[in-house]
Amino acid sequence: MENQAQSNAVALMTAVNHAEMRISTNPRETLVAFSIGSGMGVTIYDPICATGGVLNFLLPDSTRADGVNPEKKPFMFADTGIAAFLNALYEQGVRPERVKAVIAGAARITDQAGQFNIGQKNCEAARRALEGRHIAIGHAAVGGTISRTLSLEVGSGCSCVKMAGRVDEKIWPEIEKPSENRLAATRLPGNRLKADIGPRLDKFTDTRHRSAVPPTRAYARFAEPAG
Repeated sequence: MENQAQSNAVALMTAVNHAEMRISTNPRETLVAFSIGSGMGVTIYDPICATGGVLNFLLPDSTRADGVNPEKKPFMFADTGIAAFLNALYEQGVRPERVKAVIAGAARITDQAGQFNIGQKNCEAARRALEGRHIAIGHAAVGGTISRTLSLEVGSGCSCVKMAGRVDEKIWPEIEKPSENRLAATRLPGNRLKADIGPRLDKFTDTRHRSAVPPTRAYARFAEPAG
């Protein structure tokens, strides 16, 4: 029983379902978006504050949502999802100049002929949204006809792209020692550094529950219709 308890404490895998995002500061946790087809997964990790997250969106444009309210399900779309995802990361101390995104997906699963090009549109929308917020893309595993699984190990910052019959692609964060000016840091008692917190969360953030739940659960509500 003791060995089992220790094993459970070592690793925790949390699924990031379609139209969801998760953020974690737990070094024992791995965030995983399974079966990404024409949609896209995005991982972002800041090695300085050891915080990362995964977004799993399905469609490129919230302005063309058919029967879905983007304010209730922002993470379904590239434009609203990436904006809310980044703002939530900034709330946890992540800074855009310290991160590079990993994107995966945009495959042609049921649209082999490319008639609708949903995957391609998702990829273009993701690049546009990230570049518009000054987030560099460090690695892209996109296109093709096979679904992917994208994961992020919070402890190491390693993103991993898995495809059936292929060698796993592992992408490690670039770690460099930042200057105090770059961090906009302030000194705390004991001569510790605290990175400046970025922009506050926008209207998509459920601030009522942020302090009452673990980091990976604080934003799961967005994947559910509002009551």
